[in-house]
Amino acid sequence: MSSTSADAVSGHRWRADLIIAAAVLILSSVWATQFWNTWTEQGGQPEFYQIYFEPAVMIACGKGFVIAEHQPKVLEDFLWRRRDRLSCADLPPDLKLGDRGLYQEAWTYLQYTVGYAWRILGISWSGMGPLFGLFFGVVTVLAYAIFRIGMVRWLAVICTAGLATSSLQLLNLPHLRDYSKAPFTLGLVLILGLLVTRPVRRRTVLALAVAYGAVLGFGYGFRTDLLVNLPVMVVALFAFLDGGLAKNLVVKSVATALFLATFFLVSWPVASAVYKKGGCQWHVALLGLQSPFESQLRLTPAPYDFGYAYADGYVIRGVQGFAR
Repeated sequence: MSSTSADAVSGHRWRADLIIAAAVLILSSVWATQFWNTWTEQGGQPEFYQIYFEPAVMIACGKGFVIAEHQPKVLEDFLWRRRDRLSCADLPPDLKLGDRGLYQEAWTYLQYTVGYAWRILGISWSGMGPLFGLFFGVVTVLAYAIFRIGMVRWLAVICTAGLATSSLQLLNLPHLRDYSKAPFTLGLVLILGLLVTRPVRRRTVLALAVAYGAVLGFGYGFRTDLLVNLPVMVVALFAFLDGGLAKNLVVKSVATALFLATFFLVSWPVASAVYKKGGCQWHVALLGLQSPFESQLRLTPAPYDFGYAYADGYVIRGVQGFAR
């Protein structure tokens, strides 16, 4: 086959996959929106720490990433879900705003995403279906792309349909704070898959490294859990790139530098605030060191432990007690 014919076949395949991906995105987004609306109408209660979303309300009202110095009753009722809807006109005109006591910077990008969604959809808990649907649609189309790395098209479609109808995924969907990790996690997996299955070309490797840093940096502003993916790119570059460990060391080193620089640049609004005010990484680390995980990991218990319960309140009280 001539190179021209090969390029034509390759272009046809890409167009077919793009058409399928677009259909998957639209259909799965609509399906998930309908599921979320039905689930909530039937009494389902999403849990994603809604009381923390005051900055998103202010963003929706065009006031920026701020909170009220003294939270008005109407805003308190909305955040505690004693009322479903809120209008910017409901906020007192003389409301004093600022960043004193603002602790939601670790969720900066999540707050902006919800805030801009509310600006379009209206500030309402029950009206967030399209946003949840979009998250679900992105997850599903990314899954299709990952499946296509190692599968023929028809099998990738079947696997994608299975994921889209999975009760486990659908029941996780309403919990926005934790479900929002999914599109970023699958995006990172897709980038790694492309990196290790393609021939080493400098531009491609560097572009994928930048993309990985951008996705991880933006995702960090949704959930700090995504930091676990920070070393994975470096391991993939040096250990799994086509050609083995000793080849393409210059490209690998430059790609690592670009990845880290992009990550720190994109995540800086979040990372700088966490550096100044602290975050929850210590809390999560202590939760992971609780003794119930020893049996799950099949580890022999040590003569000491860091605690016996995977519970936020238990760890917080323990640390406060030692501090006193």
